[in-house]
Amino acid sequence: MTKTKPTAPLSSRPLQAAVIFAPFLIGVYHEWTACLLSVYLIGCLLYYRKKRGSIVVPFTPASLASAVLALFFGLSALWAVDRGMALMGFVKFLPMPLFALAIGQLTSEDREGLLAPLPWAGAVMTLLSGLLSLIPALSEVFLVNRRLGGFFQYPNTFAIYLLLGVVPLLFRKKLTLKDAAPLPFLLAGIALSGSRTVFLLMAAIVVYYLIWQKDKRLRLAVIGAAVLLVALTGAYALITGNFSSIARYLTISTSSTTFLGRFLYFQDAIPVIAKHPFGLGYIGYQCTQGSFKTGVYHILYVHNDLLQIMLDVGWIPALLFIWAVVRSFFPGRCSHVKKIMLAVLCAHCMFDFDMQFVAMDLLFLLIADNDPIREFSWKNRHAAHITAALTCVLCLYAGLVSGLFFLKSYHTVLRLYPYYTAAWESVITEADTAESMDAIAEHILKTNKSVSLAWDAKARAAYANGDFAAVIEYKRRAIALQRYALDEYLDYFDMMEMGYALYTQAGDTGSAAYCLERLREIPEMLAQVREETSSLGWKIQNQPITTLPDRYQERLDALIGG
Repeated sequence: MTKTKPTAPLSSRPLQAAVIFAPFLIGVYHEWTACLLSVYLIGCLLYYRKKRGSIVVPFTPASLASAVLALFFGLSALWAVDRGMALMGFVKFLPMPLFALAIGQLTSEDREGLLAPLPWAGAVMTLLSGLLSLIPALSEVFLVNRRLGGFFQYPNTFAIYLLLGVVPLLFRKKLTLKDAAPLPFLLAGIALSGSRTVFLLMAAIVVYYLIWQKDKRLRLAVIGAAVLLVALTGAYALITGNFSSIARYLTISTSSTTFLGRFLYFQDAIPVIAKHPFGLGYIGYQCTQGSFKTGVYHILYVHNDLLQIMLDVGWIPALLFIWAVVRSFFPGRCSHVKKIMLAVLCAHCMFDFDMQFVAMDLLFLLIADNDPIREFSWKNRHAAHITAALTCVLCLYAGLVSGLFFLKSYHTVLRLYPYYTAAWESVITEADTAESMDAIAEHILKTNKSVSLAWDAKARAAYANGDFAAVIEYKRRAIALQRYALDEYLDYFDMMEMGYALYTQAGDTGSAAYCLERLREIPEMLAQVREETSSLGWKIQNQPITTLPDRYQERLDALIGG
């Protein structure tokens, strides 16, 4: 590789299409959508290479952070909680370094222009999703708890996406009527999303704008847009009868369960991050949270993108992203508008998981400082083509597996990729014999020993075979991964009660006494969970149940008394 500079301007339209349409592809949340995007971006890179004769490799903090993120997801197969799913983590975030490489082929002016259609794309998404949500068969696709989620199918990320479209409109030097046309739709979409965090961020932006803007005419335009927002939102609510999303804004409070819940998630995650500097790998947090959480909740993500990166792939990628963000705020690194957009996005990412939608990652790469520190030219045509072909094959394979899982073709998924844990979890419920249940559980545990369902399945298989020693071992491991699941304790109680009865009937007093002792321990196990529940765990809506139901306690008392 030799140092070089771009020699000829290239069309930005292929990448602009990616920026516009990626949010409509479920925000590129699923692995199969990420694989499709990766193949498209590889096509863009080959097109640029053909036009220029080489590929420019830019070195920026954001491009380095995105490359290391994808790389560490792949390398996590060596240490992850679920080693088999490392491939899916790699392909999901592969579009980030590919996009960073692709925008490096463009001039600074063309990179700036990639964000120009953002307000219109947000307005179209609001209009389309709002209309489609009126169709009963599609309402559940676009509405989440009666909140508009757009094509992201998640209201909070939909709302921040729209707010990122609002910022460049507000802070234009000249705002014409044509330029302002998307604004009412963007604001209406934010209102209908019911996102209280975005509402507060928007209010902060408006206050800052009114201080920053000296033109009274433009101030009045913003006030007019706010009035139109109220009118459009009210009209939609009247037509659909959906007042719940609007009512959420009346319940903004630091004592709300969603607010306190997030701090509970953060509190529980930090010790795990400290113990695992290279992270838990893809879906590792989802699998293990039941063993360390100190309150009743079940979430896929920790609702803080920085902590999520640390949980998934450790400190190194997280520090690189911090570097990329901080450097973007240095004088002269980014425009005023981009700094506001980046501040808004980062603020929201501290309370949600926007970066799990790769479409939002593309926006991050465009907003952050992407002027290269250094550039190199990759001129080897054969190496570029071979690398592109192999990457496309990998993406098509992984995308096919993920797509089939999305379509619930679990058995086909496992024939193609026998390490897809979620597919095994789905088929284990179909097992009709103890042997098949145990065999499926073994498949899961080969690559992921933190799946409570697998240990529970092995306990049931052992129970069917009368092996109560194994039942105790496996059931306790299942409970350790789901400490707040009362049903697990009750199931364990039923099994031990049956073991006590069978051993008593067989005259094996030693084994019967052992089962009775395990029964005595169950209230103590629940009491320990009660003691380890944090103060925040007692303040959220879902409260832990840490005592046996009366009917179980009565049965235990009768056994002890007998």
